[in-house]
Amino acid sequence: MSTLDRTDRRVALGLALFMGAFYLLTTGAERPWGDGDYQYQHAHNVWVEHRLDLGDRERRWLFQGPDGRYYVTFALGIALSYGPSVAFIETLAPGKKPALLWSMGHRVASTIYGALVVMLLFLLARRLAVSRRRALGVALIAGVATQLWAYVHSDFSEAYQTFALTLAVYFTVVAMERPSVPRGVLLGLVWGHLALAKVVYLAILPVGFFAVLLPLWRAHGKAALRTVVPGVLAFLPGVAVMLWYNHVRTGHLLGTGRQFDHFQGAMDGSFLVGLHGLLLSSGKSVFLFSPILIAAMVGVPAFLRARPREARFVLATAVVMLLVYAKYIFWHGAWSFGPRFLTCLMPLLVLPLAFLRLPEARRPRLLAGVALAGLLAASVGVQVLANSFYEGHHIHAQNRARRALLGRFPRDRCGWCHENQYPSHFVPHFSPIAVHWWLAKSRLTDADEATQRETAPWARFYPPKLRQKVEVTQPPFDWWLGRWIGQLRRDDTKPDQVVGAVGWVIVLGALVVLLLGGWLIRPAWRREEAILTRG
Repeated sequence: MSTLDRTDRRVALGLALFMGAFYLLTTGAERPWGDGDYQYQHAHNVWVEHRLDLGDRERRWLFQGPDGRYYVTFALGIALSYGPSVAFIETLAPGKKPALLWSMGHRVASTIYGALVVMLLFLLARRLAVSRRRALGVALIAGVATQLWAYVHSDFSEAYQTFALTLAVYFTVVAMERPSVPRGVLLGLVWGHLALAKVVYLAILPVGFFAVLLPLWRAHGKAALRTVVPGVLAFLPGVAVMLWYNHVRTGHLLGTGRQFDHFQGAMDGSFLVGLHGLLLSSGKSVFLFSPILIAAMVGVPAFLRARPREARFVLATAVVMLLVYAKYIFWHGAWSFGPRFLTCLMPLLVLPLAFLRLPEARRPRLLAGVALAGLLAASVGVQVLANSFYEGHHIHAQNRARRALLGRFPRDRCGWCHENQYPSHFVPHFSPIAVHWWLAKSRLTDADEATQRETAPWARFYPPKLRQKVEVTQPPFDWWLGRWIGQLRRDDTKPDQVVGAVGWVIVLGALVVLLLGGWLIRPAWRREEAILTRG
């Protein structure tokens, strides 16, 4: 293992500050809808009103608990993770006004967790004896060239879940080094926290347990218990809180509330359909929405050769999560841009890039470099497209086109019945990437309705009469900074003036933090340094 020195800690801090400021400056402006709104309401009640329910009024997506009150199905960790957002909104946008500050505040927590994920990936790579420059490069790639950026920008909780999983992986790798009671306690705490983040992560618990137990037992015998026993004891409080939370909401220790309407039989999906969709489909393939992962897969053999024990743990974790979500009936992540549920794996899937070596020969090296640069540029471009519009707009556009072609489905009035979106998963011209590209071109050129209909990705397959049936819209770009600048140009309402004043403080503060973070990470760009390893 590589030691972490003062410079590593400085670079890690600078990286967190830099990415936090970057994410804040590029965050979304659309108000939260659906899951995002309910997650915030739940967090508000937990932090401000100190209760777990959302009231006694029946509402969509809620279920009734044994006490007659209504609850969300989301994990308790998600509500707790929204603490920074609750504090921001209660201070600057109470009552959801001004709306632009409310929309930013809702994403403050994701901004923090996204920055921490990038920092943790840098530290993890350094722990694996990767040079400081490569570790920084891989961390930045994960931050801006994978769908992690898209979900930091959105109002979902994926950034927090990615943080929880990356934290657990990091401390598992640390615990592999040698038996230690403090390391065992930290290991148990982060895995207990992971259980609170989402119950599905318990599926990788055996992977983590054997990743630590077997190597330590082989190397140190019974001394391994100095890590394992404290780890198990520290893990139990997290599980206990999770079971208590389940019991309060459902009356059952193992009840999660996923027993209503479209969540019935959640694991009854087709494994082959889900696996194909997550890996190969035009609308949800992880390689289309984060193309840099193609290069990362090429680096897997080198990762296995350089760090076999850690590589097996990281890859097994990714495989287990992929298999679990492939069987999930909503493997596609519902109303989302790309494979939302695989966001938590982005740091782990990018990690093999740190071990990738280009060919020594000049011509193959040049070709490989060009290919790598192309994949990186494509990945960043996809994330920019993803962030350009709120994720719901591409589904509304697809539904309008699908209804014009196929008519209304039996459950078409059910906006949350996600089987209606299947054309967007498997038909290339309904892909979210294609739709966002079309929306961006239409917005930038201020295209009229006729031009929008003619340039739609599905237009070539629709006869003229059918194209005229498709209702088209031109949604606004979903960049908070752009909306804020737009409000500065208008001076017609008092709330806009509030947004303008607070916005100046936020934007200027973020720019200062961005520059500070860039200054702190300067040492990582120096010549390749020697790697210090423990003997």
